[in-house]
Amino acid sequence: MSGRKLFLPIVGLELLIAVAACSGGPGVAGPGSASTAAPTTQLIIEITGGFAYVPDVPKRTLEIAYLNDVEMKDTAGNIICAVDEIGTDLIVLRGKIVSPSSPPPNRTFDLDGIVVTIPALDNTTTPLTHNRPIGHPNPAKPANTSQWANLQYVPSLKDFHPNTGIRPTWRSEVNGRVVLKGGNVVATVPTDPAIEKADFEFKKGATSFGSFAVTDKIIYTVDVPGTAVELILTRAVGATVGSTTLRIEPPAPGKPVKLKLHGLHGADGISSFTQGQEVPDFCAFYSLLEPKQSDMVKMFYNGPPITVGPAGQPSPGYFCPGDGF
Repeated sequence: MSGRKLFLPIVGLELLIAVAACSGGPGVAGPGSASTAAPTTQLIIEITGGFAYVPDVPKRTLEIAYLNDVEMKDTAGNIICAVDEIGTDLIVLRGKIVSPSSPPPNRTFDLDGIVVTIPALDNTTTPLTHNRPIGHPNPAKPANTSQWANLQYVPSLKDFHPNTGIRPTWRSEVNGRVVLKGGNVVATVPTDPAIEKADFEFKKGATSFGSFAVTDKIIYTVDVPGTAVELILTRAVGATVGSTTLRIEPPAPGKPVKLKLHGLHGADGISSFTQGQEVPDFCAFYSLLEPKQSDMVKMFYNGPPITVGPAGQPSPGYFCPGDGF
């Protein structure tokens, strides 16, 4: 998605109960009556990459935004942050694609300029379990797999800039987003074992805020009403305006549909990381911060040297973690 530049100057249950009609008295089922739960399909989405996570607790939603290319300058016109966003893929890992009838190669959908919604969840009363309080994680580095579930291992600029939030116009400034409603969201172990053993130091100038583990991966799980999962992929800008319906049936009765939302990273990026090296892509999230901050917090790798081989890139993909707003 090169060429999509964003130029910004920096100045500163309930339980749904189905009651069958009956001929008996209150609480007494009549002859031949039965109560059948409405069918649901479990949906699991693995989310990896440098996304902006924007929750709206009253609406029970979590929006996952993928950024345009970012270039920010200071008041003197000097570039202080430049990040090329390569793209975002939605991959069907498990499930039968019913629609479209001719799915793309590798069951992979390019989300450039796309907003993804799940209509069957529009009226759900299931709460969104998404707990990412402001503050640094404790312990600073997880001792076991279960501790990685803490969403505080996803960095947040709000931890370093009190009384800030996301820009009210952010939806018109990002490349696209996935809207999740209800369900459960947890962090999990990074996609690269080397990063699982490392940590990252956050500094503003010479001031250190400490070193903490970071993950590039979260998991969303929800029960979708119906016998299949249907997503609407809507393109609102660009040469083509319209929508595509992605309908996926479970691979077998009682089995979940599993998707992967994956932020891509350039093959020509940094080929290795050494102790104390800056993570350059972290600054991109300042383009969405309100109010703007002239003094950026930077992120530095704290671990053994990592060399990127031909098989892939370090996690968080070229050291590009997400940010929780």
